[in-house]
Amino acid sequence: MRNQPRDVTGGEAVCGGMIPGLGLMNYLLGLLTVPIEVFLRRDFGERYFTRMNFIGGLIILILWSLTGSLLNMINMFNPLAWLSNRSGSTTASAFPTVIKWYVLISIAHFLYMWWKDIIGNPVHSYSAGRSWLRPIGGAVMFLLNLVLNNIVRLIFLVTPGADKERLPSLLPVLRDKDTFTERFIEPFVVFIAALVFMGQQQYMVAWWLLFSVMALNMYTGLRHQAERGVFLDYRDQMIDARFYRMFLAGESTKGAVSGSKEKMVQETAREVEKNPDVLPIIEAQNPSLARAIERISPKLKAIAERENEAPGISQAV
Repeated sequence: MRNQPRDVTGGEAVCGGMIPGLGLMNYLLGLLTVPIEVFLRRDFGERYFTRMNFIGGLIILILWSLTGSLLNMINMFNPLAWLSNRSGSTTASAFPTVIKWYVLISIAHFLYMWWKDIIGNPVHSYSAGRSWLRPIGGAVMFLLNLVLNNIVRLIFLVTPGADKERLPSLLPVLRDKDTFTERFIEPFVVFIAALVFMGQQQYMVAWWLLFSVMALNMYTGLRHQAERGVFLDYRDQMIDARFYRMFLAGESTKGAVSGSKEKMVQETAREVEKNPDVLPIIEAQNPSLARAIERISPKLKAIAERENEAPGISQAV
């Protein structure tokens, strides 16, 4: 199981118990991500945009539309609205059109996934799709990199002892077009669309889009954090492998990892010396750690050598 990041808040479970309604709000925001992603992206995976997700998104849109109709009806019987000459909006709601296009585009997504599977060229089943706004994200990244790249070059020039050979590998500063588009361009475009609908007195559509901005920021951020976590797991494994390689070679491990790693190896060796029966378990689960503790403990090394010789003896017999 992947290691979880340090979270001093206790996570969503603890915060949900302390803040009433937080769990429900997160649940509704999760449902709100489905319709807006249907309009913004393509190439979904079968286990990302599922039938149940489609139905959940459709239900939230229908409930949102019904709520808007109910509020408009209540406003018609409000005496204060009569006095202020605001007896309800006379503009027809655009929400039925939004729902219609949501259903049609969702069907197109499902048909496209089916066709990709038929021709033997499916996308990853957990793919969150590719944004239609990707070209805009690439253009904005290009303009930002014109500034950020020069800032990095300036930092290398004024920093004594900076390894200038690493500079080409650090440029451009912004590289991931998909992540940049999903985190910044998509929410910004949806926010602008909300302002446009607000100006056209389509208030329920505007509020749906504004809440969708919150949903996109929250759940896209969580997904990118999980993807980053997978990368960090691999990087930590490489750091650990470098530490064990240096440790077994008798080289100084200072700077390879934190000092707690070497301390952990020494404490593990002491505990295993007290109970050598767990050594085969450690060798099966973490061979590098087993070799490291055998290196600093002659007793454990002798035990491991006897266990390695024993199968050979039994086979000879």
